Amino acid sequence: MNKSIITDQISMDLEEALITAKSFGFSYVELHGVWGKTIEDCSYVEVEKIKRLLNQYGMRVSNLATTVFLMCKLKDDYEIKPFGSGFVVTSAVSLDEHLKALGRACVIAKKLECEYIRIFPFRYPENHLVVGVEDDLEIIAENFRKALEVIQNEPVTLVVENCPYSHCPKVVMTNRLVSMIQSPKLKLLYDPANSFRADTQRVPSEYLRLTTYEEIPLVSENINHVHLKNYHYDPSFTKPFIHTTLKNGDLDYSKILRQLSDVDYEGALSLEPEVAFELVPQCIEEFNEIHTTNL
Repeated sequence: MNKSIITDQISMDLEEALITAKSFGFSYVELHGVWGKTIEDCSYVEVEKIKRLLNQYGMRVSNLATTVFLMCKLKDDYEIKPFGSGFVVTSAVSLDEHLKALGRACVIAKKLECEYIRIFPFRYPENHLVVGVEDDLEIIAENFRKALEVIQNEPVTLVVENCPYSHCPKVVMTNRLVSMIQSPKLKLLYDPANSFRADTQRVPSEYLRLTTYEEIPLVSENINHVHLKNYHYDPSFTKPFIHTTLKNGDLDYSKILRQLSDVDYEGALSLEPEVAFELVPQCIEEFNEIHTTNL
Protein backbone atom coordinates (compact mmCIF):
# COMPACT_ATOMS: atom_id res chain seq x y z
CA MET A 1 0.00 0.00 0.00
CA ASN A 2 1.55 3.28 -1.15
CA LYS A 3 1.50 6.17 1.32
CA SER A 4 0.03 9.39 -0.05
CA ILE A 5 -1.13 12.76 1.29
CA ILE A 6 -3.57 15.36 -0.02
CA THR A 7 -1.38 18.37 -0.73
CA ASP A 8 -3.79 21.10 0.40
CA GLN A 9 -3.76 19.54 3.86
CA ILE A 10 -0.21 20.89 4.03
CA SER A 11 -0.54 24.03 1.90
CA MET A 12 -2.46 25.44 -1.05
CA ASP A 13 0.96 26.36 -2.42
CA LEU A 14 1.87 23.18 -4.27
CA GLU A 15 5.63 23.61 -4.10
CA GLU A 16 5.53 24.16 -0.34
CA ALA A 17 3.33 21.09 0.04
CA LEU A 18 5.63 18.93 -2.09
CA ILE A 19 8.72 19.99 -0.15
CA THR A 20 7.05 19.07 3.13
CA ALA A 21 5.64 15.80 1.79
CA LYS A 22 9.04 14.77 0.47
CA SER A 23 10.70 15.61 3.81
CA PHE A 24 8.32 13.13 5.51
CA GLY A 25 9.11 10.36 3.04
CA PHE A 26 6.10 10.56 0.72
CA SER A 27 6.54 9.73 -2.95
CA TYR A 28 2.82 9.96 -3.81
CA VAL A 29 0.46 12.90 -3.39
CA GLU A 30 -3.24 13.43 -4.00
CA LEU A 31 -4.38 16.66 -5.64
CA HIS A 32 -7.53 18.51 -4.64
CA GLY A 33 -6.94 22.20 -3.88
CA VAL A 34 -4.03 23.83 -5.70
CA TRP A 35 -3.35 27.59 -5.51
CA GLY A 36 -6.85 28.23 -4.21
CA LYS A 37 -8.80 26.29 -6.83
CA THR A 38 -9.84 22.69 -7.25
CA ILE A 39 -7.67 20.57 -9.54
CA GLU A 40 -10.28 20.20 -12.31
CA ASP A 41 -10.55 23.99 -12.58
CA CYS A 42 -6.81 24.50 -13.05
CA SER A 43 -5.79 25.94 -16.42
CA TYR A 44 -3.61 23.89 -18.72
CA VAL A 45 -0.79 26.36 -18.06
CA GLU A 46 -1.17 25.60 -14.35
CA VAL A 47 -1.24 21.87 -15.08
CA GLU A 48 2.08 22.20 -16.91
CA LYS A 49 3.50 23.91 -13.81
CA ILE A 50 2.10 21.14 -11.61
CA LYS A 51 3.78 18.57 -13.84
CA ARG A 52 7.13 20.36 -13.62
CA LEU A 53 6.93 20.57 -9.82
CA LEU A 54 6.00 16.89 -9.51
CA ASN A 55 8.99 15.96 -11.64
CA GLN A 56 11.28 18.33 -9.74
CA TYR A 57 10.42 16.74 -6.38
CA GLY A 58 10.08 13.19 -7.62
CA MET A 59 6.39 12.83 -6.81
CA ARG A 60 3.64 10.78 -8.43
CA VAL A 61 -0.11 11.42 -8.20
CA SER A 62 -2.21 8.78 -6.47
CA ASN A 63 -5.58 10.39 -7.25
CA LEU A 64 -7.15 13.51 -8.72
CA ALA A 65 -9.53 14.48 -5.89
CA THR A 66 -11.99 16.41 -8.02
CA THR A 67 -15.29 17.73 -6.71
CA VAL A 68 -17.28 16.51 -9.70
CA PHE A 69 -20.99 16.08 -8.76
CA LEU A 70 -20.51 17.36 -5.21
CA MET A 71 -22.21 20.74 -5.70
CA CYS A 72 -24.74 19.46 -8.21
CA LYS A 73 -28.45 19.15 -7.41
CA LEU A 74 -29.72 15.61 -7.79
CA LYS A 75 -33.31 16.88 -8.22
CA ASP A 76 -34.55 20.33 -9.17
CA ASP A 77 -36.42 20.82 -5.90
CA TYR A 78 -33.43 19.89 -3.74
CA GLU A 79 -31.88 22.81 -1.87
CA ILE A 80 -28.13 22.45 -1.37
CA LYS A 81 -25.93 24.48 0.93
CA PRO A 82 -22.53 25.82 -0.21
CA PHE A 83 -19.31 24.95 1.60
CA GLY A 84 -17.21 27.51 3.40
CA SER A 85 -14.16 28.99 1.74
CA GLY A 86 -11.87 26.42 3.36
CA PHE A 87 -12.98 23.66 0.96
CA VAL A 88 -12.63 24.54 -2.72
CA VAL A 89 -15.12 23.14 -5.22
CA THR A 90 -15.46 23.30 -8.98
CA SER A 91 -17.20 26.30 -10.54
CA ALA A 92 -19.47 23.85 -12.42
CA VAL A 93 -23.15 24.04 -11.47
CA SER A 94 -25.35 22.08 -13.86
CA LEU A 95 -25.01 18.37 -14.59
CA ASP A 96 -23.67 19.10 -18.08
CA GLU A 97 -21.05 21.44 -16.58
CA HIS A 98 -19.97 18.76 -14.13
CA LEU A 99 -19.63 16.24 -16.95
CA LYS A 100 -17.49 18.75 -18.86
CA ALA A 101 -15.37 19.23 -15.72
CA LEU A 102 -14.91 15.46 -15.63
CA GLY A 103 -13.76 15.50 -19.25
CA ARG A 104 -11.25 18.18 -18.33
CA ALA A 105 -10.10 16.10 -15.36
CA CYS A 106 -9.41 13.22 -17.74
CA VAL A 107 -7.06 15.43 -19.76
CA ILE A 108 -5.32 16.54 -16.55
CA ALA A 109 -5.07 12.97 -15.24
CA LYS A 110 -3.46 11.83 -18.47
CA LYS A 111 -0.96 14.71 -18.34
CA LEU A 112 -0.06 13.90 -14.73
CA GLU A 113 -0.03 10.13 -15.34
CA CYS A 114 -2.75 9.54 -12.76
CA GLU A 115 -5.10 6.57 -12.98
CA TYR A 116 -7.85 7.61 -10.55
CA ILE A 117 -10.37 10.47 -10.46
CA ARG A 118 -12.61 11.09 -7.46
CA ILE A 119 -16.29 11.84 -7.89
CA PHE A 120 -19.06 12.39 -5.32
CA PRO A 121 -22.59 10.95 -4.91
CA PHE A 122 -24.16 14.45 -5.06
CA ARG A 123 -24.62 16.95 -2.21
CA TYR A 124 -27.41 16.11 0.20
CA PRO A 125 -30.45 18.45 0.19
CA GLU A 126 -31.25 20.72 3.12
CA ASN A 127 -34.99 20.31 2.56
CA HIS A 128 -35.05 16.50 2.94
CA LEU A 129 -33.84 14.66 6.01
CA VAL A 130 -33.25 11.04 4.94
CA VAL A 131 -30.89 10.68 1.98
CA GLY A 132 -29.60 7.82 -0.13
CA VAL A 133 -33.01 6.19 -0.50
CA GLU A 134 -33.38 3.83 -3.43
CA ASP A 135 -34.98 6.45 -5.68
CA ASP A 136 -32.02 8.79 -5.13
CA LEU A 137 -29.54 5.98 -5.76
CA GLU A 138 -31.23 5.14 -9.06
CA ILE A 139 -30.84 8.75 -10.25
CA ILE A 140 -27.22 8.91 -9.06
CA ALA A 141 -26.50 5.65 -10.88
CA GLU A 142 -28.03 7.07 -14.08
CA ASN A 143 -25.76 10.11 -13.83
CA PHE A 144 -22.72 7.96 -13.05
CA ARG A 145 -23.41 6.02 -16.25
CA LYS A 146 -23.18 9.33 -18.12
CA ALA A 147 -19.87 9.95 -16.38
CA LEU A 148 -18.64 6.54 -17.50
CA GLU A 149 -19.49 7.48 -21.08
CA VAL A 150 -17.21 10.52 -20.70
CA ILE A 151 -14.26 8.38 -19.57
CA GLN A 152 -14.93 5.22 -21.59
CA ASN A 153 -11.91 5.69 -23.87
CA GLU A 154 -9.65 7.22 -21.22
CA PRO A 155 -7.04 5.36 -19.12
CA VAL A 156 -8.73 6.31 -15.85
CA THR A 157 -11.01 4.80 -13.23
CA LEU A 158 -13.59 6.78 -11.25
CA VAL A 159 -13.55 6.34 -7.47
CA VAL A 160 -16.67 7.48 -5.64
CA GLU A 161 -16.18 8.75 -2.10
CA ASN A 162 -18.56 8.05 0.76
CA CYS A 163 -19.00 11.62 1.99
CA PRO A 164 -21.01 12.85 5.01
CA TYR A 165 -22.23 15.85 2.99
CA SER A 166 -23.57 13.66 0.19
CA HIS A 167 -26.38 11.19 -0.41
CA CYS A 168 -24.01 8.36 0.52
CA PRO A 169 -22.09 9.00 3.75
CA LYS A 170 -21.43 5.31 4.42
CA VAL A 171 -19.32 3.06 2.20
CA VAL A 172 -22.03 0.38 2.10
CA MET A 173 -24.11 3.00 0.28
CA THR A 174 -21.45 3.87 -2.31
CA ASN A 175 -20.81 0.15 -2.69
CA ARG A 176 -24.50 -0.26 -3.50
CA LEU A 177 -24.04 2.25 -6.34
CA VAL A 178 -20.99 0.42 -7.67
CA SER A 179 -22.90 -2.87 -7.52
CA MET A 180 -25.85 -1.35 -9.39
CA ILE A 181 -23.62 -0.20 -12.25
CA GLN A 182 -21.16 -3.10 -12.47
CA SER A 183 -18.41 -1.31 -14.40
CA PRO A 184 -14.67 -2.02 -14.01
CA LYS A 185 -14.14 1.74 -14.37
CA LEU A 186 -16.17 2.66 -11.28
CA LYS A 187 -14.76 1.76 -7.86
CA LEU A 188 -14.75 3.01 -4.27
CA LEU A 189 -12.80 5.71 -2.53
CA TYR A 190 -13.20 4.42 1.01
CA ASP A 191 -13.10 6.88 3.89
CA PRO A 192 -13.60 4.97 7.17
CA ALA A 193 -13.94 8.18 9.20
CA ASN A 194 -16.72 9.43 6.92
CA SER A 195 -18.61 6.19 7.50
CA PHE A 196 -18.06 6.60 11.24
CA ARG A 197 -19.37 10.16 11.36
CA ALA A 198 -22.41 9.64 9.13
CA ASP A 199 -25.48 11.40 10.51
CA THR A 200 -27.67 8.48 11.57
CA GLN A 201 -30.80 10.63 11.27
CA ARG A 202 -30.13 11.04 7.56
CA VAL A 203 -29.17 7.46 6.68
CA PRO A 204 -31.78 4.81 5.83
CA SER A 205 -31.96 2.18 8.59
CA GLU A 206 -30.77 -0.68 6.36
CA TYR A 207 -27.35 0.98 6.09
CA LEU A 208 -26.90 1.42 9.85
CA ARG A 209 -26.49 -2.22 10.82
CA LEU A 210 -22.72 -2.47 10.43
CA THR A 211 -19.85 -0.93 12.33
CA THR A 212 -17.00 0.69 10.41
CA TYR A 213 -14.87 -2.42 10.96
CA GLU A 214 -17.64 -4.73 9.73
CA GLU A 215 -17.93 -2.82 6.44
CA ILE A 216 -14.47 -3.56 5.08
CA PRO A 217 -14.86 -7.30 4.27
CA LEU A 218 -18.16 -6.60 2.49
CA VAL A 219 -16.85 -3.84 0.20
CA SER A 220 -13.17 -4.81 -0.11
CA GLU A 221 -13.29 -6.06 -3.70
CA ASN A 222 -14.39 -2.61 -4.89
CA ILE A 223 -11.95 -0.43 -2.90
CA ASN A 224 -9.37 1.29 -5.10
CA HIS A 225 -8.35 4.24 -2.91
CA VAL A 226 -8.46 4.99 0.84
CA HIS A 227 -8.56 8.26 2.82
CA LEU A 228 -7.32 8.37 6.40
CA LYS A 229 -8.43 10.84 9.06
CA ASN A 230 -9.93 10.51 12.52
CA TYR A 231 -12.62 11.92 14.80
CA HIS A 232 -13.50 11.88 18.48
CA TYR A 233 -17.21 11.92 19.24
CA ASP A 234 -18.21 14.32 22.02
CA PRO A 235 -21.99 14.89 22.35
CA SER A 236 -21.44 18.01 24.47
CA PHE A 237 -20.50 19.94 21.32
CA THR A 238 -22.99 21.31 18.78
CA LYS A 239 -20.89 19.56 16.14
CA PRO A 240 -20.03 16.41 18.10
CA PHE A 241 -17.47 14.90 15.72
CA ILE A 242 -14.15 16.56 16.56
CA HIS A 243 -11.19 16.27 14.17
CA THR A 244 -8.16 14.63 15.76
CA THR A 245 -4.80 13.24 14.71
CA LEU A 246 -4.87 9.59 13.62
CA LYS A 247 -3.94 8.04 16.99
CA ASN A 248 -6.13 10.29 19.15
CA GLY A 249 -9.53 9.60 17.66
CA ASP A 250 -12.16 6.91 18.11
CA LEU A 251 -11.16 4.82 15.08
CA ASP A 252 -8.39 2.25 15.48
CA TYR A 253 -6.32 2.65 12.32
CA SER A 254 -3.97 -0.16 13.26
CA LYS A 255 -6.99 -2.46 13.08
CA ILE A 256 -8.24 -0.89 9.84
CA LEU A 257 -4.87 -1.24 8.11
CA ARG A 258 -4.62 -4.87 9.22
CA GLN A 259 -8.11 -5.48 7.84
CA LEU A 260 -7.14 -3.92 4.51
CA SER A 261 -4.02 -6.05 4.43
CA ASP A 262 -6.07 -9.17 5.17
CA VAL A 263 -8.25 -8.53 2.10
CA ASP A 264 -5.11 -7.90 -0.04
CA TYR A 265 -5.77 -4.22 -0.64
CA GLU A 266 -2.83 -2.86 -2.67
CA GLY A 267 -3.91 0.70 -3.50
CA ALA A 268 -2.97 4.03 -1.95
CA LEU A 269 -3.47 5.08 1.66
CA SER A 270 -3.95 8.81 1.39
CA LEU A 271 -3.72 10.99 4.49
CA GLU A 272 -6.38 13.68 4.82
CA PRO A 273 -5.73 15.04 8.34
CA GLU A 274 -8.37 17.84 8.39
CA VAL A 275 -6.72 19.16 11.56
CA ALA A 276 -5.14 22.56 12.18
CA PHE A 277 -2.08 23.07 9.99
CA GLU A 278 0.22 23.03 13.02
CA LEU A 279 -1.00 19.49 13.86
CA VAL A 280 -0.39 18.08 10.38
CA PRO A 281 3.25 17.07 11.11
CA GLN A 282 2.08 15.10 14.16
CA CYS A 283 -0.61 13.45 12.04
CA ILE A 284 2.00 12.48 9.42
CA GLU A 285 4.31 11.03 12.07
CA GLU A 286 1.44 8.96 13.49
CA PHE A 287 0.51 7.82 9.98
CA ASN A 288 4.10 6.71 9.30
CA GLU A 289 4.21 4.85 12.64
CA ILE A 290 0.91 3.06 12.05
CA HIS A 291 1.92 2.19 8.48
CA THR A 292 5.32 0.83 9.53
CA THR A 293 3.94 -1.15 12.47
CA ASN A 294 1.01 -2.78 10.72
CA LEU A 295 2.14 -3.42 7.15
